[in-house]
Amino acid sequence: MAMAVRRRGRILLSVALGALVFGVQAAQAVEVSVSAGVIGTTPPGPQNPVVEFRGLAAPRAALTVTRNSSTVGQTTADDAASFAVTASDQSAGQYEFVVAGKDGDGRVLTSVSFTLNLTAGTTTIVTGVFLGPSIALDKTTVTTSESVSASGATAPGSSVTVTVTSEPKTYTALADSNGRWQVTIKGADVGEGSHNVKARAIANGVTASAFSASVSFSVSAEPTPAPSYKPSDINQDTKVNLIDFSIMLFYWQQRNPANPRVDLNGDGIVNIVDFSILLYEWTG
Repeated sequence: MAMAVRRRGRILLSVALGALVFGVQAAQAVEVSVSAGVIGTTPPGPQNPVVEFRGLAAPRAALTVTRNSSTVGQTTADDAASFAVTASDQSAGQYEFVVAGKDGDGRVLTSVSFTLNLTAGTTTIVTGVFLGPSIALDKTTVTTSESVSASGATAPGSSVTVTVTSEPKTYTALADSNGRWQVTIKGADVGEGSHNVKARAIANGVTASAFSASVSFSVSAEPTPAPSYKPSDINQDTKVNLIDFSIMLFYWQQRNPANPRVDLNGDGIVNIVDFSILLYEWTG
């Protein structure tokens, strides 16, 4: 800093150079000129992009955000299934981000993906994210007289629609305060064959989730019950007649006969007692 002072007469001059503050007392006029140089500063460049995802999953769900398959953020949803996860210090450019998670029981929630074009110095906030419900079946094979239970987790209070896509046939459930839901699918309702099942949730009556994973089960016909034969129906043709009598005669008075069915009372010998039983059950 340079300073020039010209005096005329008596003058008292006080200068604080560091802060460029001057105090002047003079009995006569005084001229003061000051020149100073200021060191310039370069403003910081734009910061790296930041991305934030906000939405719903399931209570206490463990959530992960990946960018082009690399993990860039993790968090845990609260008891109401809400979450917010921030991926800081990202590189500028176009990337695919995936928000994935598992419910409190470790079942997979359907992930959602976004392709974002990031610009330096910006923060991108993605709201309304709603992961698909988890889903599981208690059985994978049932008969037409049996049922299969589909259950899972999502945001508490959500309306869950479960669709058997092979029919199609739909079932509805309301997620409880823990986000759990369950429906029962009767084998007779969907019929024989293989069936695929998926679920979707709607929160607050407006926000729809992604579809759940698809799970499958099969329905088979009831097994034909084994025919019931009378003890005297020795040849098991559902009739007691001369054919059975002829077979009995072939083994008459034999002990421990090769065909044990002719020993109707099981006493080890074919005799009049067995013949009496045959006559009692005779159908002709």
